[in-house]
Amino acid sequence: MSQILHAKITTVRRKHVIVATAVGVAGAIGAFALILAIGMLLDLWIPSGLPYSARAALLSINLAAVVWIILYATFGPILYGPDDDEIALMVEDAEPAFRTRLIASIQLSRPGEAASAAGSSPSLVRAMIAQAESLAGPIDFSRVIKTDRLLRVILLSLLILIVGAAAFAWGGDTSKDLFKRAFLSNVPVPRKTRVLPVTDNLLIARGDTVEILALADGVIPPTGQLTIKTEAGRKQDFTMERVTPVDDARLQQAKQLLADSQRDPKLIARVSSHLDASAPLFAATIENVQEPFDYTIRLNDGASETFKVNVLPRPAITKVEAKQIYPAYTGRPIEPRPLGDLSILQGSKLQLAITVNKNLHRPAKPSEVPNFVHLIGSDKNLPLKVDDKDARILQGEFDIPKGTTGFSINLTDEYGLKSKDPAIYRIDLLQDKPPAARIILPTRKEVLLVRDAKHKVIFEATDDFAIGAAGIRYKLDDGPESTIKLDLKGQHPRNFRGEYDWKLNEVQSTSATRPMMEGSVIEYWIEVEDTKDAPNGGPGKGVSEHYMVRVVSEAEKRAEMAARIADIGSGLRTAADDQEAVANKVGTILLEKKPGASEPAPK
Repeated sequence: MSQILHAKITTVRRKHVIVATAVGVAGAIGAFALILAIGMLLDLWIPSGLPYSARAALLSINLAAVVWIILYATFGPILYGPDDDEIALMVEDAEPAFRTRLIASIQLSRPGEAASAAGSSPSLVRAMIAQAESLAGPIDFSRVIKTDRLLRVILLSLLILIVGAAAFAWGGDTSKDLFKRAFLSNVPVPRKTRVLPVTDNLLIARGDTVEILALADGVIPPTGQLTIKTEAGRKQDFTMERVTPVDDARLQQAKQLLADSQRDPKLIARVSSHLDASAPLFAATIENVQEPFDYTIRLNDGASETFKVNVLPRPAITKVEAKQIYPAYTGRPIEPRPLGDLSILQGSKLQLAITVNKNLHRPAKPSEVPNFVHLIGSDKNLPLKVDDKDARILQGEFDIPKGTTGFSINLTDEYGLKSKDPAIYRIDLLQDKPPAARIILPTRKEVLLVRDAKHKVIFEATDDFAIGAAGIRYKLDDGPESTIKLDLKGQHPRNFRGEYDWKLNEVQSTSATRPMMEGSVIEYWIEVEDTKDAPNGGPGKGVSEHYMVRVVSEAEKRAEMAARIADIGSGLRTAADDQEAVANKVGTILLEKKPGASEPAPK
């Protein structure tokens, strides 16, 4: 192709690309401003404002449109713009003087085109090209690319920008907030009254009462409106009354609700800054909530976004198994106990296995105690452990301090809901009673014996759990006490009957005036200890009544025996006389005749 013609054609193509790109950029700017303005107006027009997802979708569409317009306007003319032949035809249409010389010159100047053209000659082609060059010299080929469309697009975009800028300036702070929201800021929709919700999405227990709180910013209305919509589609409106004054308890409640909220920290800080005793706080109460619902708050012309209240059942106990772990000294095994009869030995432990209706909260920190037993009387909270495999099972083992009269089980589920009004299980703490002992033989509390005699002692000992030791405690006259340990045969029974043949000559006299102990008195008794260890206040001790052995000479013993025999003989004679009197009386009764029994009846 002729260099002159090639340069002219290239100029046309360059201008075509520039004009198309300018149209695209101007159109993209106008489209961006227009879509942005439409989104801001929609955000202002909808009562509760566009939700975050809708604003994000509009921004994505806007940016995608801008990118598509720019790419289409820039790469389209480069990749799909007019070729040399199309440009030549466009020039010939604009300049009739060329007739067909321009396109013929471009086509026949390509390698091989002139040779293939029927009836053509190289000299004729060269002449035609030279003629086309002479005609093209003074002509501006770029005039064939019209800029009318570019001017229209620029003017339209400028009009959109001017009107938008004027509206933005007229809107003031409202426009600024809408602009920020268009770029996904969480600033509230500008209204005369702005709703600053205190409550957020909530999770409550079925049957609970929920209170919805919100602050008004700007024009303060006398009342507000709470609209709820259940999952079944039922809608209901509640009046939100202003809380005046806002006491400390309500302030703390509102601050705690904000602290538990999952909203933007900047928004939470903004709401918190409005909370004081004179804050325009509005509240509405919904009682006995049974199903989930969505809610929105309207204060004057301001409306909140939509929040959700989810409703779940509270954690509740379905089964409790209790076992008593006795103190080790008792030797008793672990024993299952019914919850209705928790009479428990002091010093025992209580072991609980609890099954509930839903998964429980597993504490993330050792300081957390979401599930615990509260001991009534001793006023202590003792943690319960969630089973590693099943979050519906709790286990615990704990001591029962003095003063405990019962316990309750407090639960927290995986969502943070707590059990309410837990059942109270009564505990009766029993003290370990000291053992008891009594002497069976001798039957008399004082006997006379010579020094070389044996004194047989038979006794019984009982304890509510186990006997640890037993012995005969005695003292001679006013001397020190001594102990004779009794053999329990290596056992610790609850009941024990024992006997001991006591050789009195084994008792050592400490009196210089009575070395043979004649005239001395041995006072003795049985002393029994249980197995209670020292940490539990043991051992417990029990003693029998005190008995006495008076040591006498053989003569005194014989006299005492003679007196006893005489007493026995006197008793026998008295008994014989009494028996004879009874027999005589019985005989008299038997010999008495009954009237009419053997005599004939009178005529």
